[in-house]
Amino acid sequence: MESGSYPATGQRSASVDSEGRFEMQLPTGVWECSCVTDLGFGQVQVPLTPSAIVIVRQPTEQDFLLSVQDCALRVIDRSGEPIEGLRMRIPLPAEHLVLYPPTTDSDGRLELALPIGAYEVSRGSRNAEGRVEWVPLGAITVVRHAERTLFELTIDQSPDR
Repeated sequence: MESGSYPATGQRSASVDSEGRFEMQLPTGVWECSCVTDLGFGQVQVPLTPSAIVIVRQPTEQDFLLSVQDCALRVIDRSGEPIEGLRMRIPLPAEHLVLYPPTTDSDGRLELALPIGAYEVSRGSRNAEGRVEWVPLGAITVVRHAERTLFELTIDQSPDR
């Protein structure tokens, strides 16, 4: 919990307790809210809903929805065979950040959590000089569901990992 007086601008931070609650003293104003969370392969700033709250000289309680969805990507070739060990990247445009999750497993799957939104997924492929080039693999749109969402992406040829 933070306490004391602060200027009306700037970032504030607090850690949540085991019930997902936190307390913070803020001056009157409109505050934009977001959350930094670990998606399993790195920390990412994730939007909250609502994205802003108004504080008006009295205690205010606000519930937030963390907009992250558990997902699984499965990558297969044209014959339906899974692609193991595939390197992928997933740009998060709002964060100006690119995620490089672990490679796909023997079933061509990769489990991860992503903020709600639309993404272009690319795969790594080595060029003649041995450098990795990023080739578009497909687009996915992550929406809130009660269960894990599975996206199946098909590639034209077996990639060099």
